[in-house]
Amino acid sequence: MKRDRVAAKFVENEFEKCDRLMEVFFQYERSLTAAEARLAQTGEANADIIDSTRGSAGLYVLQQVRGRCRARTHSRPPVSHSAAELSSPPPA
Repeated sequence: MKRDRVAAKFVENEFEKCDRLMEVFFQYERSLTAAEARLAQTGEANADIIDSTRGSAGLYVLQQVRGRCRARTHSRPPVSHSAAELSSPPPA
């Protein structure tokens, strides 16, 4: 029941929350990519500094957004339709 209420929030207002979720995802993905490029340029080898830099760039948030998207898309089995069902008009 609670999962259905959360899912309903994401489809209301023309998928407004989905749009915002994707904006956040892309923002943190760009930030993390830039941080990793800086690390590659400096040749940093200290694992603690690498983890700290990636964390500061939003790695945790990016992982959470990915997890939410993945959980939502895989929470229900896919609907399978035969070609005949897809080509026939809906019942009256």
